[in-house]
Amino acid sequence: MHQRRDCHHEELSGLGYFAFGDASTAKAKQDADIARVGTVDVKFKNILGLYGETTTTVCGD
Repeated sequence: MHQRRDCHHEELSGLGYFAFGDASTAKAKQDADIARVGTVDVKFKNILGLYGETTTTVCGD
């Protein structure tokens, strides 16, 4: 039986000088208790270099 789990993690940054959060694949995999990764989706958003957002979604069993 296959189980599908997913986990989203975000990291926010401002002015390129500071960042908050952990958008790593390893952290999302650990938090969702995923043994085998099926897919990883990473999305980046940047507004004029002043605001940045990274979202990582990990799916697997």
